[in-house]
This record gives sequence, C-alpha cells and structure tokens, in this order.
Amino acid sequence: MRLFGFDDRGLPPSMKVLILSNQELSDIYAKWKAEGEQARAEHLWGATTLGKYGIEVDILPYQKFGLLKLMSKVNVLGDLDQQLRVLLSASKYDAIYSAHHLTTPLLALLRKLKLLKTPLVAIAYQSFVPGWVSRLFTALCVDGNDRIICLNPQLKADLIHEFHLSEAKLSVAEWGVDLPFYEAIATHQASAVATDASAPPLILSTGKTYRDYATLLKGIESLNCQLKICCFDIESVKTGLSLPANAHFYEGILPWRAVLQEYRKAYAVAIPLGNYPQKPNNAVGLTVLLEAIALGKPVVMTRNNLSRYVMDIEAAGIGLWVDAGDVKGWQAALGYLLDHPAEAAMMGQRARQLAEQELNLEVFSAKVAAVLQPFG
Repeated sequence: MRLFGFDDRGLPPSMKVLILSNQELSDIYAKWKAEGEQARAEHLWGATTLGKYGIEVDILPYQKFGLLKLMSKVNVLGDLDQQLRVLLSASKYDAIYSAHHLTTPLLALLRKLKLLKTPLVAIAYQSFVPGWVSRLFTALCVDGNDRIICLNPQLKADLIHEFHLSEAKLSVAEWGVDLPFYEAIATHQASAVATDASAPPLILSTGKTYRDYATLLKGIESLNCQLKICCFDIESVKTGLSLPANAHFYEGILPWRAVLQEYRKAYAVAIPLGNYPQKPNNAVGLTVLLEAIALGKPVVMTRNNLSRYVMDIEAAGIGLWVDAGDVKGWQAALGYLLDHPAEAAMMGQRARQLAEQELNLEVFSAKVAAVLQPFG
C-alpha cells in the first residue's frame, strides 16, 4: 500500500521508504484513511506524516505466507514472512523503515554481512536480559541496523553501555499521540460525557499485557473512589480476581470511543504492572500512558524493569510511581491524588502540555524524517 507524500513546499517526494511492523499496518491505515480524524494514526509510526518531509511511504502487508509466519514464532530472526518479502523488493527503496527492531533482525544481520544493500532504520523500545547470548545477538542482529531510533533516552544509554552499540548509530525520538484525533474525539463527545458530582472519583485502568490487577484491586478497596478496568480480553484477566465493592470490570469488548469517554470522566489513570524480573527492560504500558497524557489525566504506574523505558512520570510532574506488588504503595499514591485534587489537576495540565509541545505525532515524525533523509 502506497502513501504518496509531498513536502511542505508542495514538492514531490525526494525519497521512498518501505515500512513494516509487528502488526498489520495496512488495516490501521485503511481505517485512518476512511475515518480521518476519527481514527488515530500514532500506530502508523509516521507513515501518514512523513510525506511533509518529502518521504514517500509504502506499507508492507503484514502476512502473505502463513507457514513462514508460523515459523517466525519459534526463531530468533524475527518475522520471516515479512523480511523475505522485503528482500524481494528492497532495491526499489532508498531505505527500509522497521517500526519494531525485533521484527527485522534477519535484515539487520544481512546488512551487517553487506548482503543487503538498502539501508535499514529501526524503532526500538525494549532491550534484552544482559548476558553473552544477548550481547552476541545484539552484535550480529541489531548492530546491522544503519540507525536505531530509541523511544526513550534510557534505552539509548543501555544499548551503549550494556550492549556496546555505537552512540553515532543511535538517536532518540519519543513516541507521541495523534493530537487531532484526540481533539476531534473530545469535541465530538463533549456533550455526551456526563459526570455525577456526588459519585466517588473514577480511577480508570486499561490494558492486559503484564498487568497486575490483583495488587491494584487490594490497593483501592479502602479508598473513596471507584475503579473501572477494561481490556480486549477481559475474561482471561478477571479469572481468579476478587472484586471489592468499589471496583468492576467492563464486560465484553468495549468500543474504543467508549473507552475514550471513560478516560474523559476519569479522575486519574492507573497502570499496574506485574513483577517479572526475568523479562527484559521494556516500555510496557506506554500506549496507555500516552492516552492519559493526551487527555490530561494524572497517572499512577508501577516502576520496574517492564517500565524502564517509559518516561519518568514523577520527574515530569504528571504522576506517581509505585513499586511492583506494593499494595500499600497503591493506597498511598492514589490516596494522595484523591486528597489533593488541585495537585492532581495540575499533573493533568502538565501532561496535556507535554502532549502539545513534545509527545505528539508531528514532533515524532520530524525526528524520524531527520534520521531517514540522509539515505535519500
């Protein structure tokens, strides 16, 4: 799928790139194309905005050969289905843009061995468990990328000091939200969102990956608030959990616009992550954090290896950290926000300012374009 772009001067594209990811970008783009500002574009990683910088983008379909896709689940070389199709067409492009560096380690290896002539630029938002195996993998299958765009400065530092990648190869571009989408949703829903002033403040928690709802539920049961939890696979999440009187799950699949409506009503957003010390450092919960930032909500989040590459919410003045499995920590953090509404509101205002000034798709795309353009 091709996205024809023109730069800010109205000139035709000066370079052409092929983008691929660990999810079906073609479907996301089709939805964005059909719905415009009613669909968000941040999960297209700049594909809709790079045209402003004279970069024409082709989207590689996620799946063509089912057997190769199945084999990709049991190897360390990434998505064989996509990468082999990239090899068949790489010569048509000035650069290959991988929105997930662990989807394309085979391409990076071939680039390292000088068997792939087209430059490879990749997004990275997680690292590896330190050890000789991961360092060998990094040297062979990560270092082959011509440039690596880290979503967090701490990831860049770790790749340099822990895995010995060249600083010249690394840059930082914080992922950001598609602001026009959130503004359109806010305008559309302004009259639809009603809040009961007498009801306890709403704490909203969304998402499934590595979540620790058991600890969060224990943490809020003595607080004067209501907790709502929603995610796409609620049945597997709620299994074995005991709900206090002030908490409930959304049943079934809640439409995305309905989720955003709940965000608008929320007093604060909770992102509880489990204790998985054997997992590599990551940016789990980043999508939910950015949604909260875009909608101006304070955040309470678990701080551990899973969230190492998420921005420091306390340093930014937009939220509070809690240690993994710390029930009293959740009680204290959420209790503090509930007892200090003016400070909670100020955190939300700072969050929204961050979205407007730094953490948005336009800023992100400009940084990605600056990395891609030298290969044009």
